[in-house]
Amino acid sequence: MKGRERKNFNRVNVSLNSYKTRKNTYLCKLKQKQQKMNKNIYTPSQSIQKSYLRQPVPLEELESFRSYLKILLNSLCADDIEETNKGRVKTFLEQTLWPSKDYEINASGQTDLTIKDKNLDKNVVLFEFKKINSSEMVTKEELAKKSMFEIVLYYILEEFENKNTDIKHLIISDGYQYFIFEKGLFWDFFGKDKKFVQSVLSSEHTNSEKRNYIYSQIIKPKVEAIKNKMSFTYIDLHTFINNIDDEKLFAKAKFKALYKLFSPIHLLKLPFSEDHNTLNKKFYTELLYIMGLEERGAKHQIQRLSPNNRENYSLFEQTYAMLEDYETVNKPTNSNAEEKRFETALGLVIVWVNRTLFMKLLESQLIAFNMHNSNSTKKYAFFEKITDFALMHYLFCKVMAIPESERTVEMKAKFEEVPYLNSSLFELTEIEKKYFPISSLRNGKITIMKNTCLKNKQGKVDSGKISILDYLKRFLDSYDFGADAGESGKTIINASVLGLIFEKINGYKDGSFFTPGYITSYMCHKTLRQCVTEKYNAKFGTSFACFSELTDNFDYTDFSQCEQVNELINTIRICDPAVGSGHFLVSALNELISIKRELNVLKTIDGKRFFYNISIEDDELVVTDSEGEIRYNPNDTESQKIQETLFEEKRTIIENCLFGVDLNPNSAEICQLRLWIELLKNAYYTKGSDNNRHLQTLPNIDINIKCGNSLVMKYALHASINQVLKGARVTIGDYKQHVANYKNSPSKENKHKVENDIDTIKQKLAKGYDIESDVYKKWVKICSEILTRTNSLFPTEENETKVLENLRQQEEKLRQKLEEFSTRHARLGAFEWRYEFPEIIDEKGNFVGFDCIIGNPPYGVAMSNEYRKTVEEKIGHVPDYEIYYYFILLGKELLKNDGCLAYIIPNTWLFNKFAQEFRDSFLCKTIKHPYTWTLLELLDCTNIPIFESATVRNTVIFLQKTAMPTESIRFKSTRNLIENSEDTKLEGKALFYKLVNRETLTLSVKDIKEEFSQNWGLAFSLTQEENQIIQKIKQDTIPLETEFPEISQGIIAYDKEKGVSKQDIANRAYHSEVYIDGYQKWLRGFDVRKYSVVWNSTPTKISNRPTDKEIYVNYQNIPRAREQKYFMGKRMLIREITNPSLFAAITEEELYHDPAILVVKDSKNYPLELACGIMNSKLATFYHYRHSPKASKGAFPKIMIADVRSFPLPVISENNRDIANKICKLVDEIQVLQAQDNASMEMIQKIDWEINYWVFTIYGIRERNDINSIANDFFKDMPKGLEIENI
Repeated sequence: MKGRERKNFNRVNVSLNSYKTRKNTYLCKLKQKQQKMNKNIYTPSQSIQKSYLRQPVPLEELESFRSYLKILLNSLCADDIEETNKGRVKTFLEQTLWPSKDYEINASGQTDLTIKDKNLDKNVVLFEFKKINSSEMVTKEELAKKSMFEIVLYYILEEFENKNTDIKHLIISDGYQYFIFEKGLFWDFFGKDKKFVQSVLSSEHTNSEKRNYIYSQIIKPKVEAIKNKMSFTYIDLHTFINNIDDEKLFAKAKFKALYKLFSPIHLLKLPFSEDHNTLNKKFYTELLYIMGLEERGAKHQIQRLSPNNRENYSLFEQTYAMLEDYETVNKPTNSNAEEKRFETALGLVIVWVNRTLFMKLLESQLIAFNMHNSNSTKKYAFFEKITDFALMHYLFCKVMAIPESERTVEMKAKFEEVPYLNSSLFELTEIEKKYFPISSLRNGKITIMKNTCLKNKQGKVDSGKISILDYLKRFLDSYDFGADAGESGKTIINASVLGLIFEKINGYKDGSFFTPGYITSYMCHKTLRQCVTEKYNAKFGTSFACFSELTDNFDYTDFSQCEQVNELINTIRICDPAVGSGHFLVSALNELISIKRELNVLKTIDGKRFFYNISIEDDELVVTDSEGEIRYNPNDTESQKIQETLFEEKRTIIENCLFGVDLNPNSAEICQLRLWIELLKNAYYTKGSDNNRHLQTLPNIDINIKCGNSLVMKYALHASINQVLKGARVTIGDYKQHVANYKNSPSKENKHKVENDIDTIKQKLAKGYDIESDVYKKWVKICSEILTRTNSLFPTEENETKVLENLRQQEEKLRQKLEEFSTRHARLGAFEWRYEFPEIIDEKGNFVGFDCIIGNPPYGVAMSNEYRKTVEEKIGHVPDYEIYYYFILLGKELLKNDGCLAYIIPNTWLFNKFAQEFRDSFLCKTIKHPYTWTLLELLDCTNIPIFESATVRNTVIFLQKTAMPTESIRFKSTRNLIENSEDTKLEGKALFYKLVNRETLTLSVKDIKEEFSQNWGLAFSLTQEENQIIQKIKQDTIPLETEFPEISQGIIAYDKEKGVSKQDIANRAYHSEVYIDGYQKWLRGFDVRKYSVVWNSTPTKISNRPTDKEIYVNYQNIPRAREQKYFMGKRMLIREITNPSLFAAITEEELYHDPAILVVKDSKNYPLELACGIMNSKLATFYHYRHSPKASKGAFPKIMIADVRSFPLPVISENNRDIANKICKLVDEIQVLQAQDNASMEMIQKIDWEINYWVFTIYGIRERNDINSIANDFFKDMPKGLEIENI
């Protein structure tokens, strides 16, 4: 045998090494193919949302489910026809999880079985059934079977013919096997392909004999092309037959997963409990109460508890009282002493509560890590051992910061299991060094909050008084911070919620809004995949258009390339310039790990490929295998390997890739805390030299998160830094090494030494001048001239002396300017990006920049003149001085070429009048600015309530800095995002996903600038047909102000800028509800109706505002009031609020009003009656709502004076003069009718219909389809007996 083998090898001349190489390559390719197939097949535990999977299920529900499952398994029969087994499954579903009062399970049309939501009256789940062992049934290996073709057809008919967008899942089953597909997948692979959909529908409308043609010729080729990309959940009920009576079945994760797989919560994607990324109001409110604070006012501002409810021993009140002795916050001469004292007290309390919550999370992690030990809860529950605030301080700043071997005997005895974590987190903060630590607080008693979560021994809501520390401990013990894995029944509080809470507390002044996890995840998911694709293309010379194309073509069997790609991802630099609680950076951290896994370049700690599944759910990183989520068990070798891998990956990414800046020091500290918590989740045990287990220490990651003013820079980004570093006697290489050393300093002493080196450099920066500034260059020139003249060999003449004196005066003024310039930057907290983050400069000190800028920049922030002036010196001017515009410009400055930016910002930039120039130049490059933006995607979220209690509406923008911008904009249509009454109940998350799952459309930059210059938002909501109608309306027209030059608003009676006193404003001194001699009639907005003005009318909806009752005004006494000519004589009045349509009327009566009514004075150039008829028409309302910037803004849409001025009036010519006269005559008639007490409504409606008809005609809108697009069923509403020629 051996001889034959040797002979065979000699014959083919293949060496053993060559054979092994080929064998390994073959096995790798085979494994790759197998993995690609398995990657698309999920077990129930993998597909169900992990936070739902962790939720406990009542035992009685599991017992009932098992009973009916047993009946189903016993009744299913391979010999029975399809219908019989389908009926058994139907019964099983009805008797377990789908109650008939809410759902109806039945055949529907051509679909074998559907689940209908009775509230929606829509099918939400579609089934295709097959006989057991049918050859038409799909298999895990082959999806291109008839059952798949049929379910695709049912989907197309339901989605497009029945206009049903509420389908959530599609299921193929034979009773035992279930192939469960997400609807979104069908949309991506089938619904988005308009040509495919049209082919299916057009063929379906022929006779039924064509059905096989549809399956074989249309659907089958499509399925064949994408079947390897389709993912699905698979379950076979056969696997439960043998253990259906097992007493331990309820405890098995697989059985619980089956129960939840078939539940409405999973199949309909219903909310199952409070989202972990939304604010838990009970937790938040009681935590604030313990702190001594509450949320009050329309902006939900954080304030001290009201005087009657204050507790002397609350955290805040104790701190506030102690600060009275500190002059820095309580100087009598300090006008802001009260505010300063409040801010300082709040800052200290936030630091302490941060640490407390971190300790609680650590305790929960330790219990969870050791849950396999029977006494883990008792052994690792160190929090209960804290008896006073001095011990809490000792635990945090001493115990956790000292290695176990160096601890005192007392320390070891009391906190034996508390690990050494070595981090900047465990040192006194600057604010504590300046004032005092938490150990200064006393453990006095406070009153338990009403409706507390605390329970007494009888299980009832507790009351009375309790020591503040015991209150805090019992309160935190009432929630699950992760130790119970959701099985305790307690409400889960995760790290994201803590970030949310503290971002709200930080924003106490003006109400701060935390960016929800579904937004941060989506933005990071999209942007970072674009970044990875760009960097890959640049390094390897490829031209992949998107990340999915890269993953499809990436050969991860090439280990060398995998190494390079892994390192490539580790060099991506991501920055949030207004970092807040760090939510975007946490999402970015998770996404980068997920990207590595998708590319199969993620390696385990021992260098092997990481084969476990990684997903991101609820903004959390989840690792699963076929059995479900993997939780850390230090005694399991594979689990240990996974934990170590994720910890080291997170550390690498946090240290190398993530950077953040915030003006608020509390925010910077919270962001650091959030990143430490992310590392803590994957902390692992190692064996020390003492043979004992030790938890892995945490690195010093705080150097990547800085406090400073992102917008203010003393030195330009591209100015030379050599002079500054030379002055500090440090090279660029030294400085970069200092920063790297800081992150891994093994001791506090080493870390502090590095800190001192860095501070030396920063002090040099603070003292220096910006040598690139014009003032500095001028000063140097003057100094040089003075020196030259002073050192002249010739004696100075009288004229020369005067010149020198003048030069010295100039030098002194310039030097003062330079000093002011320098101190101003320090005062505003200038942030020098290159020195703070040397990772963004090269070895020569040249600025390189970030790969990605991402975040939620501030908006609505008042900027002082000094602040604005300083920002514009380096960044440039922006419209309206709105701060988020500056952050967009800053992003372009900070990015590398081809870098990406993703922001969520207000929607005002889309339509703000002052931002038009900004929009026009937004995507243009110039000689001065050779790099501009490509708009990769724009999501107009105007109709989506993303931020709780916020009135601002948002857009999400994805931009790329480029020298070669594309000529188009990619967007998602916002048209009919809210389609029915049920959609109005949807939360922001559901509406957002509804938007992002829509087809991506494109619009040319040229078209958006020409056709939507006033309001870009309209471009994303208008249909192509509507836009064509708008263009038709504009043809052969002139702006209204061309014919009516005198257009104005009403009076602002109470304007303090015009000298009105505070007392007169408060008393509304110029108005009256009753007549006073010399007063004139006063109109309210609702007094203007269509074609008539009714003074002193009753509003349709009474708001009970005092101003609604004011019907007289003393015009003569109002300071600098608008000219009286606008309130008398013939004129058209237009109501500002346009809900639900435009309202205009003609009057000659002397009537006064505020800006809620707009005025158009009569003109000899154009018939006012014609203008009035047009403004009241359906055409004008249609045009206004699809053209004007504020037409669809919020609850009170408006027509602005600029809209009236630019409104297109038809040019009157011989061709349309008769029509114009008809409209004028009809307007006269309707005004006369409306002035009558008993006017015929039928006659008014008849004339109104005629006016609308002739307005359509005069604008050239004659096609019935166009008219019906403007006014649905217009001709159906045509009054009986009305005869119009040429209709």
